[in-house]
Amino acid sequence: MGQFTGLKRADADYIPFYIGNYTLGAGFAGRLMQTVRDNDGLTYNISSGLGGNIETGGYWFVNASFNPNLFQKGLDATMVQVDKWIKNGITADELQNKKTNLIGSFKVGMATTSGMARTILSFIERGLEPNYIDQYPKDIEKATLQQVNDAIKKYIQLDKMIIIKSGSLAKDGNPLK
Repeated sequence: MGQFTGLKRADADYIPFYIGNYTLGAGFAGRLMQTVRDNDGLTYNISSGLGGNIETGGYWFVNASFNPNLFQKGLDATMVQVDKWIKNGITADELQNKKTNLIGSFKVGMATTSGMARTILSFIERGLEPNYIDQYPKDIEKATLQQVNDAIKKYIQLDKMIIIKSGSLAKDGNPLK
């Protein structure tokens, strides 16, 4: 499921929205994994992310796989979490935890020559100077809870969500019997 956001990496809302999305769907520490997978046992894998390219506005998505017999339960549980995320945003504790994680991961990712080169290349491709390496952690750190939660509400609307189902489903989109 997902929707077009129009958000570009150079936009002021990008980092706050990125942090918000990271809270919802980043790996095992994301809300989706902790709830839909760990608590509800409905999937092995679920995540959310941002896509697009450097020149055009991007999109936001949730990707999950469900047993066909659990599909509707999985979709419903996912929508509950997305709805909570939109309505309530993230918490101050989540914000601080994700900032620490993002900054730490960024620094660790540059521990090798190839990691540093990939990072510099990604900055140059976005029209940034290589010395943005020093600024990026500062930009993450300065994002406020208000900015993150406002960005979530600004870019995600449930009524604009597109849901694509594929796999062992009947023509009506329900599990095969």
